[in-house]
Amino acid sequence: MRWLMEPGPTLPILDRLRDDPSEYVRRSVANHVNDLAKDHPEVAVGLLARWRSEGGSHVEKVLRHAVRGLLRTGHPGGLELVGAAPGGGSVETLALEADLVAIGDRLRFTVTVRAGSPGPLVLKYAVRREGSRRVFHLGERRAETPGQVLTVAKSHSFRPVTTRTEPPGPRVLEIIVNGAVRASAPFALTQA
Repeated sequence: MRWLMEPGPTLPILDRLRDDPSEYVRRSVANHVNDLAKDHPEVAVGLLARWRSEGGSHVEKVLRHAVRGLLRTGHPGGLELVGAAPGGGSVETLALEADLVAIGDRLRFTVTVRAGSPGPLVLKYAVRREGSRRVFHLGERRAETPGQVLTVAKSHSFRPVTTRTEPPGPRVLEIIVNGAVRASAPFALTQA
């Protein structure tokens, strides 16, 4: 895909289509910017920031969908676009329900986060094993006061699916707050 190597020619087209009356077209624009952000994050952040400053009836919805890859990687510009301060919180506790999880079962965990300042907290978690790290969405919360404590419970499935197979072995669960790893806990995936 040539446009990924040299995105310049597609930008005027995206500018024209970002506020299209069709939801389908606007979603396609957001997906295009999300793809662009993988190889050219600064171009994508600049484009989205410009769109926000110029306004438009659908700009916030397009921005939220376009910025998801930047949030997954913890890109400071992407975090700034959603109002989240990079590394803006700490993890008070991370509790795993079990240290051993059988293939086909779920890893259940609870995390308590303390906000560093009022504003959005973008929470992700990663499951790491040798040679692989996959990041997943844990949630977005809004802290109203500095030091506010928020608790999130989650379960992660290790059920075999066609797109992802998990071999048994040691794993690490990482909790990511506004792009920074703030806590981790080891566990093991065992044969069912």
